[in-house]
Amino acid sequence: MKKRLSLLVFLAAGVLAGAQAATYQGVTLPDTATLGGKTLVLNGMGLREYFIFDVYVGGLYLPQKATTPEAVLAEQGPYRVVMVMKRDVSRKQFVGAWRGDLKANNKSDYSKLEPQVAQFTKLFDAAKSGDDITMDYVPGKGVSVTHNGKLMGTVSGNNFHEALLRVYVGPHPPTATLKKGLLGAHG
Repeated sequence: MKKRLSLLVFLAAGVLAGAQAATYQGVTLPDTATLGGKTLVLNGMGLREYFIFDVYVGGLYLPQKATTPEAVLAEQGPYRVVMVMKRDVSRKQFVGAWRGDLKANNKSDYSKLEPQVAQFTKLFDAAKSGDDITMDYVPGKGVSVTHNGKLMGTVSGNNFHEALLRVYVGPHPPTATLKKGLLGAHG
């Protein structure tokens, strides 16, 4: 009887643990996500700021936890980046920010990435506070962008998915707080 009770308590704890979520700056994200048939874990959450404004809370999902940029960039499996908007952002602001961040973190390869950057930035419309934008990378398929559950399109190519990850964990992230948080240490 004691063994059965212990097993039930253990199983219940496992179910509850699977239902957990993380909250940062008022945004709650689940601890896991499924992508490309694999379970991903929430590596961390961080805040993208612009001067005094909170722009979005980002979340990074990987097949396994990684605390260094090198470990994140070495990851070959699927990954997910979630942005939950904290303020309204125009399409023009998105395009400018993406182009600047991709160029700053991929200086030697940026000219080769131009066609993919152009395709990627076309996938972004204006966003309102509370909107969620998800970027999913699945090997062999590319990076898919979803805005509030609507698939906006997909950009193929391994070099682009790596360039996108460097925006968040590369030498010149949008903000140090965002990079630090995505690497598992809230800013």
